[in-house]
Amino acid sequence: LELERVLGSAPRVASPAYLDRVGDAARDLERTLGEHASPFAHALASSSGAVEAFVGDVAGRYAVPLR
Repeated sequence: LELERVLGSAPRVASPAYLDRVGDAARDLERTLGEHASPFAHALASSSGAVEAFVGDVAGRYAVPLR
């Protein structure tokens, strides 16, 4: 319930403070459930390549010189 409370309702701007609260709540839930490794942290870390590829694609295809 704590994680659900932290997540709130959509849509939501993912500010650094919000993401920190979500990470803390997810870690607390994982510890409560007896997880020794963090599946949440692993999922975030494994998605960084896709995010970098997306950023590169957007910057390469849609960036135009400012006037």
